[in-house]
Amino acid sequence: MAIKDTISAAPLATLMSASLTSTYEPINPLGLPQPAFLLKVHNFGTTIITISLDGVNDHDVVNPATTGEVYGGEGSSQPANQNCLWPKGQIIYAKGVAGTGSIYLAAYFQNRVSP
Repeated sequence: MAIKDTISAAPLATLMSASLTSTYEPINPLGLPQPAFLLKVHNFGTTIITISLDGVNDHDVVNPATTGEVYGGEGSSQPANQNCLWPKGQIIYAKGVAGTGSIYLAAYFQNRVSP
């Protein structure tokens, strides 16, 4: 599959802060539609959230005071310095104390074209 020199965004995923509990819930239950080079988690809720990549282990926290975290994969690959991408189907999970507001996941990918 060929790669185009353009960037697209996945549909914005949303999780209501009021639904948060101490158990991880998917922000994007269907997973990423394409391998993504950039993920952004925006916490516009009123409480700190914990982020997980597997729904079990804690991987990061996002404070509502900072509103968001950016997770870039591009340029992170070793040893050949090729691009490193978040895999297609990756689900991002959040947990925390219920609050008000929303949590958003934005993902960006390079367009692919069928041969």
